Amino acid sequence: MSTSANDAVAYKGNKHNLNEVALDIAQLVYNDWIYRRPTEWPNFQTSDKMA
Repeated sequence: MSTSANDAVAYKGNKHNLNEVALDIAQLVYNDWIYRRPTEWPNFQTSDKMA
């Protein structure tokens, strides 16, 4: 959640490749979710150790 006009993250990706823009935005949203999610909520991250 934004707290001021100055807390934005500048996009540094290739703005002319729409496929990359969509993936970059998804990664930014995911990173924000991991950072802000409540600790009591379950972790649904995938693991290579799971069969």
